[in-house]
Amino acid sequence: MGFEKSTIAQRMKAECAARNVPHDIEWEEDKRVNGSAWFAFMTDTRAMLGTESGANIMDAWGDIRSSVEATARAHPDLSDDEIYARVVAPHENNVSMGQMSPKFFEAIALKTGLILFEGSYSNVIRPDEHYIPLRKDYRNLDDVLKRLADVPSLQKTVDRAYHDVILGGAYGYHRFVSDIDEAIEQASTLGPPRERRPTFALVRIDAQQQSWSALTPHLPLTAPIELRSPQPHPLISGKARDLWLRLPERVRTPLASLFGPPARRIRALIGNDSH
Repeated sequence: MGFEKSTIAQRMKAECAARNVPHDIEWEEDKRVNGSAWFAFMTDTRAMLGTESGANIMDAWGDIRSSVEATARAHPDLSDDEIYARVVAPHENNVSMGQMSPKFFEAIALKTGLILFEGSYSNVIRPDEHYIPLRKDYRNLDDVLKRLADVPSLQKTVDRAYHDVILGGAYGYHRFVSDIDEAIEQASTLGPPRERRPTFALVRIDAQQQSWSALTPHLPLTAPIELRSPQPHPLISGKARDLWLRLPERVRTPLASLFGPPARRIRALIGNDSH
């Protein structure tokens, strides 16, 4: 998905230049538009390009990266695309994490059109109803540009997206707060407190088992990740762990950075009942 963000820009910039279509398409970091200039830029254009956000590959244990590096060393003649097809592609689509990014909400709120690769977009917007779909093989590019030039039709699509997504209220702060209130209300009516379920993060421990660092502070799993043997022990356990979990996250985060790498510091601080 990250690759698509640059390829759609590169391909469409070349196509627009070849067809004399006015455009302002960039993808390099030094061309980033920030702050209020971003909204001015967005309102000054007829339509924005876009792709789904997210990643469909979770390399929890670093195996995929290791395989890529090993393949590159063993076959230096292979291109990045060939290495991707051989090593990475088989891991695609085990989960579907295509998400609706903030840019699309901004464009819809500002009544700017959208030209997007086909996708689910969190089931918030639908092709042809809310945006002009672009096939990933670009076979419908002529039709896309024709629809972009049809201003009255494009305006209907823009207005429909604004009505359904923005005026509908399903994605505003009021709905967010309402959902949180409802979740709290339901939790308070479920009877006695349920058993606390631990939250895990992936950590990296050095060969001497003396230092560690968190790979994922929070891990929103959509599919199980294989446990490796030997199974890691919690770095803090017993009463010390309960005390740690009671601290607000804004306190835990800087403390974790301070005490994090040497694990021996943690052991010295919390006693002999921890690992």
